[in-house]
Amino acid sequence: MENSANPHHQIVLAISWTAMLLTSSLALIIWRELASGEPYWWAWVHASGLVVLLVLTFFQAYLKPLRSFILILFTIFFLGFGGGWQWGFIPFVRASPAWMNWESEAPCNSLRHRCIRFFGAQFSSFVECFCSGAAADSSCPVYRSN
Repeated sequence: MENSANPHHQIVLAISWTAMLLTSSLALIIWRELASGEPYWWAWVHASGLVVLLVLTFFQAYLKPLRSFILILFTIFFLGFGGGWQWGFIPFVRASPAWMNWESEAPCNSLRHRCIRFFGAQFSSFVECFCSGAAADSSCPVYRSN
């Protein structure tokens, strides 16, 4: 069925998927599985592609709705969360002596484990209070208001 409201629907869809795939780690996974490692220039291909797509949203009126979406993906990528970009803010922080010291002093060296332990304890308190009916009589410390 043809979309008569937007004649450029297929192009917008293709560009949005391209931006998503450029930000993702899918290409890195394929390189690592088939060639036992990605080339050093691969992150620059992803970065260049995102820059080109972002610039296109300023020159093509029908791509303007994608500008915010691509800008968010662009930010995620350059912070260091996607596509093998190792020079973003997140890798910079994780390589800092303060971060390494903080991780080495923790009883469990994984941030994931610390978050699971913290949120697991919070979740179990929540379930205990609200499922036992303690919230109804305000005896639950999670529910109690000042």
